[in-house]
Amino acid sequence: MNIVIEAHANKLATLDCNLNTTSCHLYLDNCHFPVNIQDKILNSVSKLQVVSVENIAQIIDHCYD
Repeated sequence: MNIVIEAHANKLATLDCNLNTTSCHLYLDNCHFPVNIQDKILNSVSKLQVVSVENIAQIIDHCYD
């Protein structure tokens, strides 16, 4: 996994996207993620049973495949 992706995943895990969707959108927007990718990431994170940095990093990585 890329260290940049892991840093983004760590921040999103810290923000707790299930409770702070707006904060997560703002964070991703400030990092210049396209809006459609932001939506994919946050929708996938909300479906996770176990929210962890590793799981979020995999989601971010797969959004660019």
